[in-house]
Amino acid sequence: MFNHFIQWVFLLVILVACSTSTKTDQKQEDELYDQASAEMVDNVINEEIELLMRSLPSPTEVPLFLEKSGVEFNPDIINSMGSASRYNSSSEKTAINLGVYIVDIAYLIAFDRNQEAMDYLNVNKTLADYIGVSSAFEIEVMRKFQDSLGNKNIMAVEIDNYIRRISESLLTDDRIDAAILILSGSFIEGLYLSSEIISKPRNTSG
Repeated sequence: MFNHFIQWVFLLVILVACSTSTKTDQKQEDELYDQASAEMVDNVINEEIELLMRSLPSPTEVPLFLEKSGVEFNPDIINSMGSASRYNSSSEKTAINLGVYIVDIAYLIAFDRNQEAMDYLNVNKTLADYIGVSSAFEIEVMRKFQDSLGNKNIMAVEIDNYIRRISESLLTDDRIDAAILILSGSFIEGLYLSSEIISKPRNTSG
């Protein structure tokens, strides 16, 4: 009788061990599946963001178009440098206005306000520092801007490269929300500049 009892206990231990092993294997499979699914979702989102980046106008596209259309420069329609300190209250505000200021810099460059563009670039650097993308402002980048002063086409290319580097840096760090906010700020400011200029009658005198 005792031997039968020992056999049943031994069998029960084996069954429990097998059950535990099965549950552990299933749990590991579930975790691997969840990880693979999350990576797949991240890849899809990153691809969509990259597609959005390519489809939206570059920060310099609207300002250069406005300059070529013959409209006059209007300093009152761009965001004031003094407003930058108000945007450090949250990372969301900072990201949006980082995009806004990038378009304002492009607007200044398009109308040959080069020194003002550099001043705005320095303000933009403080916003970039706040949300942790200051790596896009390496010394080499600033030097390229300074060396390109007076050549709006080269400066425009540098501005476009600059926002691209910021977006890529954020996507690499899985900060998709910040990348979207920066692109949104850039797009909205381009629309705002266009609407402000179009809504004002052009000076045809002379």
